[in-house]
Amino acid sequence: MCTLNDYLKQNNTCNDVIISLKSLSNQEKICILSECSLTLLQSGYTDKLTICQTHKEICAENLKRRRKRQTCGIFAINPLICCHTSSKAGDRHIGVEMHTTIARNTGVFIPVGTPICRLCREQIIKAPTNYMNYSGPCFDNLETVTAEEQTHLQMNTMETKTKNKIAEAEIPPPKRKRISSQILEQVETNSQSQTSETEMTLSQASDASVVQFSRLESLNNFLSICNVSPVKRLTNLLSESSKRTVRRYMDKTRQCFNAVAETISPNDGNFLFNSVQQQEEEQQGPCNQIMKDIYLNAGSWQFRRQVLSIIVERMSFEEAQNFIPGLTAWRYYEAKKHTANVGVGLPVKELAEKRVKINIDSLEHFIDFVTSSHVIKDLPYGQKTLKLETGEVVTIPNVIRSLSSSALINQYYQLCEEDNISPLGKSTLYRILTECAASVRTSVEGLDNYVMEGSRAFQILEEFLDTWKEEELKKQLIESKRYLKADFKVHLARQTNIQDHCMAYGLSIPGNQLQLACSHSHDQRCKSCLEIKEVLEKVISVAESKEMVNKDAIMFKVEKAVEGIKELQKHLLRSKNQELARTDIAKEMNVNDVIITCDWAMKFLPRRYREGQMDWFAKRGINWHVSVSLVKLETKMCSFSHIHIFNNQTSQDAPTTILQLFVML
Repeated sequence: MCTLNDYLKQNNTCNDVIISLKSLSNQEKICILSECSLTLLQSGYTDKLTICQTHKEICAENLKRRRKRQTCGIFAINPLICCHTSSKAGDRHIGVEMHTTIARNTGVFIPVGTPICRLCREQIIKAPTNYMNYSGPCFDNLETVTAEEQTHLQMNTMETKTKNKIAEAEIPPPKRKRISSQILEQVETNSQSQTSETEMTLSQASDASVVQFSRLESLNNFLSICNVSPVKRLTNLLSESSKRTVRRYMDKTRQCFNAVAETISPNDGNFLFNSVQQQEEEQQGPCNQIMKDIYLNAGSWQFRRQVLSIIVERMSFEEAQNFIPGLTAWRYYEAKKHTANVGVGLPVKELAEKRVKINIDSLEHFIDFVTSSHVIKDLPYGQKTLKLETGEVVTIPNVIRSLSSSALINQYYQLCEEDNISPLGKSTLYRILTECAASVRTSVEGLDNYVMEGSRAFQILEEFLDTWKEEELKKQLIESKRYLKADFKVHLARQTNIQDHCMAYGLSIPGNQLQLACSHSHDQRCKSCLEIKEVLEKVISVAESKEMVNKDAIMFKVEKAVEGIKELQKHLLRSKNQELARTDIAKEMNVNDVIITCDWAMKFLPRRYREGQMDWFAKRGINWHVSVSLVKLETKMCSFSHIHIFNNQTSQDAPTTILQLFVML
C-alpha cells in the first residue's frame, strides 16, 4: 500500500505498481501533494512518500475535473479565507507557483487547478507569512523531516479534511444522471489519455525552471516591500508575444530599475537612474549622430524614410522630434509603416513593369486561326526559310490562303464574338497578315468546274438583284456566299445531329450499297444553311414577280444559277470527305510508307524569246505529268515531287498514267 493513501480523500485499494515521489518531476510532485494537503519541505520528507498507479490516476482525473470548473472554489476548500459568501466567477486557475505562495503565506493547502476569483487571490497573496518561514522549495533528498514538521503536516491534513467535510455537508450534492456503460468507457479512456498527457507535461520541467521560479519569487518579494506590483511569470518567449505585452513588460522593467535605484540611493534614485541612462545614450551618441546626419543630407524622401525606420525603432515620437528638428508625425508613422511592411532600413523593392503593346494570348489565338487547315493550303512546290532568334533556320513549305485579308479578319471577329474572346484591333491584324507571308492566288485558269460555276452563279444573281434594286436581299446573298466559302467546310462532320452538316447522311445514296445508316437523329438545324435556302427561294420568287422583257430567258438564268450554288455546296461536302480520308491514311502510315498523288497538269505552251506569227499560230501544248509523294520517316514527314515531260503528243489515259507510276517507282 502506498504511503499517500492516508492523505487522499479516496481510500481506494492500491495496486501493485508503487512509485516513489522522488522519481517524479518537481511540478508533478506539487500537483500530487496538493491533493493530499501537503507541499514540498526543506527536509525532504515528501521525497520519502510513495504512491501507487491507481491513486496517481485519481489525482490526474481530479486535476482535469477542477480545471473545467468556472466558479471560485476557495469557499468549498476553506471558508475562513474566502472573501465572498455567494458564488463568484473565477478569473483563473491556481497553478504550481500560486499553490506554493498560498501555502507559504496562509498555511492552507489549495489543490492545483482550483478556480479562484480576483478578490480571493489578492487577499490570500497579500496575507502575512505564517508558515514556518518557508523560503521556497528545496529538494535536498539527504535531509529528514523533523518531528515539528511531521506534526504540523498531520494537523493541517486533519484540519483541512474536517473543513472539507463541513463544506460538503453544507453544499447539497448535485443531481446525477444515469450514465451508460459506453459513456463510462469513453470517460475512462479520455481520463487515461489526459493522465498520460499530464505526466508527459509535468515530466518535462527542468531544474532551470525551478531556479527561475525562485528568482522571480525573490524579485516579487523585493517589489512588494517597495510597494510595486509583482511581475507575472511569462508563459511564452517575450519575442513571440504581442506588442502590448512587450510594452507592459518594458514599463514593468523601468519600475524595477527605479526601485533598485531608490534602494541603492535613497531619496535620490531618479538621479542615479537618469545618470545610468545618460551614460548609455552617450555611448550610442556617435551612431545616432551619424544616422541624423545621413537623414538630413539624404537626397530623396524614400532614402530618408529608410534611415528614419532605423531611428523610430529606438525612440518614441517625442524623443525622435527632439532628436531631429522639424520631424512631423506623418513622417514618423510612415517610417513605422515602412518597418512593418518592408523591414528596418531595407529599401523598397521596385517591380519592373514592362509595357506589352500586344496581348500574347490574343496574338497566339489569331495565329492559330490563320494557320488552320480551312484557311491555308499547302502547296506541293516551293518553300520558305524562317530564321529564329537562336540562329536556327527552319524550312517551311509554301502555303496559300483561301480567303482574302478582309474576309479572314471578319470571320475571325465573328469567331471571337461567339467564344467571348477579346480580339486585337483590325489594323494590328492587317499588319500581322502582312508579316505572315503567304502566296496569293492570282491565276484564274483551270479552276474546278463546280467552283467556277458557283462563283459565276453568285455573280449573275448579284447583277439581277442590282437591276431589281433588292439591296437587302443582295446583302443576304453575299453573306451566304461568304458562309459557303469559309465556314461551311469547318462545320461539316462525319457524325452530327445537323442534317446539312452530317457527311454520312449527305454522301449516302438511298437504295444503294453506297449508304451509311446514321446512329443518331437529325433533330437540329443550322441557321446559316437555312438562310441559304431561304435566300435562293426568295430570289426565285422575286424573279417570278417581276415584269420583264424575255422573262423566260431570265428565269432560266436564275434557276441555272440557283442550281449551280446547290451543286457548289455538294462539291464542298465531297471535297471535305476526301481531305478527311487523306488525313486518316496519313495518320495510319507506318515508317517508310508512301502516299502518291498523281495528276496530269495543263499542257505547257512553249514560247520563244522572239516568236513570229507562223510559230505562234497552231501551237501544240506539251504534256507533263506531276506526282507528289508523301513519305513518313522515323521523326518527320517529307514530300517529293516528280515531273515527267513528254516531247511528243501522248494520250492522257489510264494505261499511260499507270506506266508513269511504274517508271517513278
